[in-house]
Amino acid sequence: MASPLNRRQFLTAIAAVAGTAASSPLWAQSLLSRPAALQFLSKANYDLHFPGEDQPHLATLMSWPHRRGFYLNTLGAMQDEMAAIAQAIAQYETVLMIAHPGQGATAQSKCGPSVRVLELPLDDCWMRDNGPVFIHATPTGGGQSTRVAMDFGFNAWGNPNWQSDNDDAIPQRLCERFQHPFHTVPFVLEGGAIHGDGEGTIYTTEECLLHPSRNGSVTKADVEAQLAATLGAQKVVWLPWGLTPNDLTEGHIDGVLALIEPGKVLLQQARPTDRPDVQLRAAENLAALQGQTDAQGRVIDIVPWNWMSDTSIFGATFEHTYLNFYLVNGAVIVPTASNNDDAPALAELQTHFPNRDIVGVECRALGYNGGGVHCVTQQVPV
Repeated sequence: MASPLNRRQFLTAIAAVAGTAASSPLWAQSLLSRPAALQFLSKANYDLHFPGEDQPHLATLMSWPHRRGFYLNTLGAMQDEMAAIAQAIAQYETVLMIAHPGQGATAQSKCGPSVRVLELPLDDCWMRDNGPVFIHATPTGGGQSTRVAMDFGFNAWGNPNWQSDNDDAIPQRLCERFQHPFHTVPFVLEGGAIHGDGEGTIYTTEECLLHPSRNGSVTKADVEAQLAATLGAQKVVWLPWGLTPNDLTEGHIDGVLALIEPGKVLLQQARPTDRPDVQLRAAENLAALQGQTDAQGRVIDIVPWNWMSDTSIFGATFEHTYLNFYLVNGAVIVPTASNNDDAPALAELQTHFPNRDIVGVECRALGYNGGGVHCVTQQVPV
C-alpha cells in the first residue's frame, strides 16, 4: 500500500533478552505431547500436506508491536488494533500472543484474559511473514500424521539493513519452548507470499518469490521444487503482481487474492479512479489466472472482488484492501477502513461465506504501516 510511513521504515536494532511464558491448557496439552524437533524431513520419507486456512485450527499465533521507534506516534493505535483483532479471534479459537520480554504485562492488559501471552525475543509484529508455517507429515509407509512447523528463512522482506534476527528465530524458539517438531528450511519465504488451498495448490506472485532479494536468481522451476519439497505443493499458480507498486513486500499474494474454497478465489479488481499502474496490475493478474487449473484439475473459478477503499489516518490517505482477511473456526476476521465502504464489503463477503460469521475490525493503523489482519496472524492447524 502506498504510504509515507511504512512498517519497514521503522525497523531498528534491538537486543534480545530472555522471557517467561504463559499459555492456554489446550495449547500446552497438544504441543507438549509431541516429540522434539525433527532433524530431517524428506518427501522420500513423508507425505506432506499443507492444510488450507479454512480447515480447523488449534490456535492462532500473533505478535505484539512494542517499539515506539518502529511506529512513532502510531504505536498506541497499532496496539489497540492488534488487541481488537486478538479479542475477535479469541471468540472462536485460542490466541497465543508473542510479546517481547518485558512487554507481556502490557499485551495482556490490552488484550484481556481471553488472549494468552508468551514472552519471547521479538523484533516486530508481522507473524504471518516470519512465523512458522505448519504442515502435516505422514510417513510414506503408513503411520500417524505429525504436525510440523516449517521454519523458513526471514530476512525483513529482502532488506539487509533491517534487523530481523529475533523474528527469524521465532519458529525455532516457539517450537523448542513447546517441544513441537520443526524443520529448518534454507529458503527465504514469508507466509504472506503464499496461499494454499489444502488440496495441493499454492498461489503466489512472480513479483515476490522471484525477487532476487529473497533467494537470489531463482527460477519458477526452482521455487516450485522448493514448495513441493517443503509444503507438498502439487501445483503452483502464479500471478504476476501484488496490489501496488513500491510495496516493500514486493507483491504479497494476500493483498490481491483470497480463497473462498478449493478451486474458487476472490481476485482484486481495480477501480476506475485507481492509478494506471494499479489498474494494469489488476488486469494482468486477471488475464494470468483466467483458464488456469488447480492441482485437482479444476478450472479455477474467479470471483471478481471490486471492493477497495481509500482510507485516511495520521494525515495520510492510502489504499485499503478487504482481501487481507483471516479465516478462523466459524468466522472471517476482516480489516475495515472505518468508512462507508465497510458495510457493503462485509455484506458481500457474507454471501461468499454463508456459514461463517463476518467480523470487521478497524485496521487503519495497520494499513498505514503496511498490513492487515492476515499479515499479523498465523494459524496452527489441528
